[in-house]
Amino acid sequence: MGVTSLQGRDDFRWSGAEPGEVPLTDPRATEASRALGAGDYLRVLALTEEPWNAPAGAWLDYYRGSALVGLGRTDEAVETFERAELRFEAASEADERSTVLGAQARELHLSGDAHGRLVTTWGRARAFSLAGRCPEARAAFEHYAALARPSDPDGAEMAARYAAACARPPNLR
Repeated sequence: MGVTSLQGRDDFRWSGAEPGEVPLTDPRATEASRALGAGDYLRVLALTEEPWNAPAGAWLDYYRGSALVGLGRTDEAVETFERAELRFEAASEADERSTVLGAQARELHLSGDAHGRLVTTWGRARAFSLAGRCPEARAAFEHYAALARPSDPDGAEMAARYAAACARPPNLR
């Protein structure tokens, strides 16, 4: 089974994968990233409504979770971030078992790498924090810190500061 190389190609479409090849990305991921950056959360939700199970699936979940945070839909966001983290973890394990796909996926930063798990975990912590759900936010920031500490001690320190700073918003009744 071949692997479709996407390095240096901005024009990848589904038709670019030959029969029997495994495409490493979904064009929706790029479009969802752009929509998220533009604050078009409803567009992100439309693009990520039907998840894809290849390596890009975890990123689609990440973008969806981030859009849900922007819409104030914390519980849905957290559930989506948790699914993305599991997908990144599973993809990472699969990469370790596959020399060809694993090497190329890692090179393209599309698989279950530590970065994907970290940003997804941070997204979950941020969702709780923005909703004023501080006990859950602290636990999620601590989880992030544990994951980040080996490769990013400064990021782990920052997570600890965010966890300590979380305070429930005042009741505005």
